[in-house]
Amino acid sequence: MGGLSSLPPAFALVAIVGAAGCGSSGDGRRAAPAGPAPRAIECPPRLPAPSPLPGVRPEQRTAAYWLERAALQGGLDDVLLSAEEIALHDQALKAPREDGKSLGWVDLTLPVQTAALRDELAERLGYLRERAASGEYVDASGRRLDAARVEVFAVPDPLPEIGLELHLTLANVQFRCGPVREGLYRLPVDAAFNRNSCGSVHPQEPVLVLARWPGGSMLARARHSFGWIDGVAPLSPPIRGPVAASIASGPRSELLADATLEPEEGGSTSALPRGTLLASVRGRSGRVYFASATGMHTSQELPATVLRSTERPLTRRAVLEAAFALVDSPYGWGGDRGGRDCSGFLLDVFASFGLQLPRDSARQALAGTGSLPVGPEEGEAERLALLDEAGRRGVVLLHFPGHIMLYLGRAEDGAPMAIHSFAEYLEPCAGGGETLRTVDRVTVSDLSLGRGTSRRSFLERITRIVILGH
Repeated sequence: MGGLSSLPPAFALVAIVGAAGCGSSGDGRRAAPAGPAPRAIECPPRLPAPSPLPGVRPEQRTAAYWLERAALQGGLDDVLLSAEEIALHDQALKAPREDGKSLGWVDLTLPVQTAALRDELAERLGYLRERAASGEYVDASGRRLDAARVEVFAVPDPLPEIGLELHLTLANVQFRCGPVREGLYRLPVDAAFNRNSCGSVHPQEPVLVLARWPGGSMLARARHSFGWIDGVAPLSPPIRGPVAASIASGPRSELLADATLEPEEGGSTSALPRGTLLASVRGRSGRVYFASATGMHTSQELPATVLRSTERPLTRRAVLEAAFALVDSPYGWGGDRGGRDCSGFLLDVFASFGLQLPRDSARQALAGTGSLPVGPEEGEAERLALLDEAGRRGVVLLHFPGHIMLYLGRAEDGAPMAIHSFAEYLEPCAGGGETLRTVDRVTVSDLSLGRGTSRRSFLERITRIVILGH
């Protein structure tokens, strides 16, 4: 059993190879596997999951329970990363990797390199075109795309005129992987898993519109997502002038409760939900920038009970509180229908500390301050020992291809548990066969979930332990 790898003070990253998206191989919904013999009536192919999940008590779905467990072990309020160290880590994530790409969020104030953009489009659209042409991706009815529909994924030559416009979103905005509104699916079609969903952004997030695209969509980039949005997406008027830099890449503050923001100059108010991140007004405590359909505004002063800077230290207590604030929020592949997939959940949790995790699970597994590969030869006892060691070092993420979770620690009986956003798991039937249990939300699970099935348990499937901390 190997020891945990530790990164140098510059927070250089550990390189691994992983799958390219949350849910790509283990988190996505599949048809319940059929056995060679007919199923007994006692083993239905699909059922909703119970709540709480098997092996989880109601109190274990609360932050209070895990705060108490962490306090018993000590270090609940230890600073794992200071605000300054988080900023350094964010900068390290922006450094190009061996593949020429970075893990960090994009600075929307930087000029766009047309050649690099063309390469990015060729890679993205080539991937979609290949799968659409082969029939791996089909439409919502299960039919293959004809030649004309496949051709939509060709890169235009010349490219549409690139004209950079910075906006804030006024509602959730869905990014599509390709320049079509229709969904792309694998067979058998499950509407919950649209391969044309490539992330979403929450209200008041900056979006850079790059070009108007043939067919009516817009090519756009958020700090952590890239793709096509509706031509009539709910966006503010274009943002220009000195305020643009603060909107695009300046410090953020988080709403701690639902709030109605009033413009400093008076006029119409904007109601925003708890958890909204807003650009801070430098040198003016309690004030933020926000957008409406009429333009940009500076808010009247908000009390400290409602607004908190994201420039704060990472502690176990603060992470648990941020994670459990999202319990029971809906799952959504690629942010579809306003939900969160596994990586979207973690992105939102750590964004409340200014920690800029990548958008997909495989790249999040590269973004820790330390990590450890877990091989198939590691048995359950060895895996639990590694989890215990990692938990002493900091906040722990658990990854396997297609999925990522936030490790909570062990319950009183020694059961390891995690909080994550996921779609489903398999449950073995007493007389043979398996039932697909649908979860579709953020919740707490025992890592033994799935044991004895063709997918195996979460614990057995872990391939990398990721640490955020010293």
